[in-house]
Formats: sequence, structure tokens, C-alpha cells
Amino acid sequence: MRTERTTRIPVVLALALAVGCVSHSRREDVDAVRAVLATRTELDLVDRDPDTWQQEEPHVRELLAQPLDAERAVRIALANNRDLRAAMYELGIARGALVQAGLLPNPTLEAEVRFPEDQVEPPQYDVGIAIDITALILAPIRAEAAAARIDVVRYRTAGAVLDLAYRVRLAFFRYQASVQHLELMQTAQESYAASVTAARALHEAGNVRDLDVSIEEAALEQARIDTARAELELYDDRERLNVLMGLYGHEVSWEIAGRLADPPSEPLVLDELEPRAIETSLELAWTRAELEAIGRSLGLARAEGLVPDIAVGFHAEYDEERWEYGPEMAITFPFFSQGQGTVLSREAELESLRERYVALAVAVRASVRAARNRALTTELLAHRYREVLIPARTRVFEQTLRQYNAMQIDVFRLLQAKREQIDAARGYIEALREYWQARATLDQVLAGRVAGTIGPDVEIEIGARTRESGGPTASSPH
Repeated sequence: MRTERTTRIPVVLALALAVGCVSHSRREDVDAVRAVLATRTELDLVDRDPDTWQQEEPHVRELLAQPLDAERAVRIALANNRDLRAAMYELGIARGALVQAGLLPNPTLEAEVRFPEDQVEPPQYDVGIAIDITALILAPIRAEAAAARIDVVRYRTAGAVLDLAYRVRLAFFRYQASVQHLELMQTAQESYAASVTAARALHEAGNVRDLDVSIEEAALEQARIDTARAELELYDDRERLNVLMGLYGHEVSWEIAGRLADPPSEPLVLDELEPRAIETSLELAWTRAELEAIGRSLGLARAEGLVPDIAVGFHAEYDEERWEYGPEMAITFPFFSQGQGTVLSREAELESLRERYVALAVAVRASVRAARNRALTTELLAHRYREVLIPARTRVFEQTLRQYNAMQIDVFRLLQAKREQIDAARGYIEALREYWQARATLDQVLAGRVAGTIGPDVEIEIGARTRESGGPTASSPH
């Protein structure tokens, strides 16, 4: 027995010392986030030292020197968005908690001097030093719980990266659509202006009525109003992109490259979507990590409730011109308080998170199906606009114009045909925007995030819901 005790003490001390040697570097956590992203997407964080995050990123200036497409805008945002940097600093918060959890307890030094009433007797001195052995023993368990929490933060940080990229793509496609919409409105306005000029000339020649001229002039004013609104929408969409890319000052004078592309002719590959979404889901991954962390916290709470608080030390007393010294020990027995409340709370938290994990898996599956449906539907809409509706509206306008020139119909019919042709072109731009946003949403779900795929009525707020919840069950649909 004596030999066992003498071997256990060095083992505990060695474990405690090892825990106290936890790395302080955030680089390890950033590399872990990069590894998580590498398995799910082609996105890549700029490889920078975390200590230089607050400095200007020269890579951004190079990207801004070229016309932006969606992926360049994403790269700028990943390097420059301050909200993302704030999320990255949360890695440091978790790392700090891990370092703190692994620190050894400080020794306590007590010193006391007593002066007897009898002036002849010398003062008495007491000196003692003690250390909390219980805290030393539990340090490895506490550090394991903190280490599990770091995985949660890593997955959430990777989710923040995906979220930012997704939002940038949505905003970029919206801005592209606004640019094309404004161009369409400006072209329509020029067309209406030419019609007014022609109508006024015909009116002076006595070939058209006052009413016809007034109708043409009203149509021109309406076109000017529509153009102004399109221009305002364009400015708003551009500023949304600036915010996401973290740009200000002279940096906001960027230009975009290209227009919204037509949907590709190759059909979408939509096989095994649900298993892929479940496998890559970051929400499920960080919920599993959260379960692990809560489980370890529960184990720690149980251990703290059962293990007595033990402090050992050394005591010395100076009395009658000599020192007396020896070991000392203080024990607090857990007779009444065994942390029952903390344990009960952790157990409930664990069960709650398990249920949320199952609900989350259901939501992930629904999200990927919704994203697939939206991508297929918007692709069909874009094709219908481009292949059928726009050519039909163009033919209608051309035939109406011929009848108007032959004075078989009035100007109202001609303007109606022109408006319908413009509406078809505007609808095609909107369908393209919806298609590319739907593709971005589908890619986002398959990369591991589900936000914004089902709609506002049943919006999935994964981050808020799973922050305090738990793990897989035997009947889990994942």
C-alpha cells in the first residue's frame, strides 16, 4: 500500500504539470478551422499570423485593383470583414479558458505574530504554507472540459466563415441584378424619350391626337421614376457589399466583372444530397462537440461534489526561543453540499441538447431538400423566361408596332406591349438572381450550413438554439 501511494503522487503531479503546459498560441486553433473548412469547401482563410490580424491586409488591395466577381468579393470579405475577425478572436477566448483551467493552484502562505501581555516573554511567530490538493487532482478533468469547449468554438468559427461567404455571394448576385435592372430601365427610358419626340413631331404635323402625346409623355415620366428607383436600389445593394467586404474610403470605388450568367446547360448533380448534408453539417458537428463538453462538465461537477477539499502544507511556530515545525492538513468533508444542484443542471442540459441534436438533423435534411427544390425551380423559371416568354413578348411588340405604324391601333396598345416586353426582361433578370442565389444556398447547405433555406416562417436559427444544447440518440435521423 505504501508503495502504491508513493507512485500515485508523482503521477498526479506529472498530469497536473502537463496540464499546466497548455499552448497559448491561437495559431493551432486557426489551423484547425482551416482544416475543418478544407474538408467542406474550397474557401481558404488568408494564412496570416493571428497577432497581425488588426493590420491592413495587402492582398485586399490587389484584389480591388481588378473588376470583382463573386469569388473575389468573397476573398476580400474573408480577409477584411471585421465581424469575422471578431469571431476569430473568440478562438482566443476559448484558448484562454483552456489555459486558465490547466493552471496549478497557488500555494497559500500564512504568517502570524502574537505579543504576550507579559513584556518579559518574547513574541510568538507562526508561519504556514499550504496548497489545495483537490484542485491539483481535478485540474486534468477541468482542462479536458475546457479542451472540449475549444472544438465547439472551432466549428462555430468555421460556420462564421461559411456564413460570411454565403452572404457575400447573395449580396453580389443581388448587386449584379441591380446593375442589369438599372441598365434595362435606362434603355427603356431612352426608348420612351424617342417615342415622345416622334409623337410630338407627328402631332405638329397633325397626324396624332393630343391624347396620344400626353400618353407618351406620361409613359416617359413613369420610366424616369422607375430608373431613379432602380438607381437607388443599386446604391443600397452596393453599400451592403461594402459592409460585408469591410471597405470604406477610397476602397469603395471598385467595379464588377461581367453580368449574371445564364444557368449552365449541364443538369445539377443532386444525388445523395441528404447524406452529404448530414455528413458535412457544421451545426451537427459543433452540437456533438457541445455534448462532449457538457458531458465532461458533468463529470467534473460530480467529481467536485464527491472529493473532499484537501489542503496540505507545512507549519512552523517560533516559541520560547526555538522553532517547532511539522506538516498540516485541512479537510472539508462533502457531507451536505455535494454539488447536487450543479449536477442536476448539467444532466438536464445534456438531455436538452440531445433532443435539439435530433431536431437539428431533421432541419438539415429539410434544408437541403428545400435548397434543391429552389435551385431546380429557379433554373426552370430562368429557362422559361429566356427561351419562351422574352421571344414571345418581343414578337408581340414588333407586330403591335407594325399595326401602330399602319394606324390600325392606338398608342395605348403600343405602350402596353412595350411595358410587357420590359417586364419580361426584368423578370428574366430577377429569375437569374434567384437562380444564382439558390445555387449559393444549395452549396452552402452542402458545405455544412443551413441558414436561409426554408423561409422566414420556419427559419432555422441554429446558432442560437444549439448554443446550450446536446447530443445524438439511438433514434437520431442523422
